Amino acid sequence: MARNFTDDLVLGKEAEDRILKQIQKKYKLAHGIDAELKAYDIFIPELDCGIEVKHDCQAHETGNILIEYSCNGIPSGIITTRARVWVYETKFVLLWLETCQIKNMIIEYETRRWRGIPRDATSEVEAHIIPLEIAKKYTMLT
Repeated sequence: MARNFTDDLVLGKEAEDRILKQIQKKYKLAHGIDAELKAYDIFIPELDCGIEVKHDCQAHETGNILIEYSCNGIPSGIITTRARVWVYETKFVLLWLETCQIKNMIIEYETRRWRGIPRDATSEVEAHIIPLEIAKKYTMLT
């Protein structure tokens, strides 16, 4: 199915909603952050914890997840995040990764890098490529 950037935004928001519902089963005060420039997607006041949610439609095909670190030459993603935890939703698994563990993976495994303009986007992105099997070793939950 051909998708565009708008479709990807919708899929991302749906993933955020699913993850939020799961979190709210244990942390009733957890809520989504609806703002253009936000530090994270979900906040859990009970833990003082921000969550970044990523929906990856291609991880099951590529065997990798991408960790963005630059957009149009400006630091972004893992470099600027204020989230304590990133949740990657793939077709078959949820990866709950502490931000510090993502940074450790990048250093320890000397990950490959990718630079390009994602499908139907206008901004050039730079990202680390992390194999799913390595990310699974670092996950808090699956």
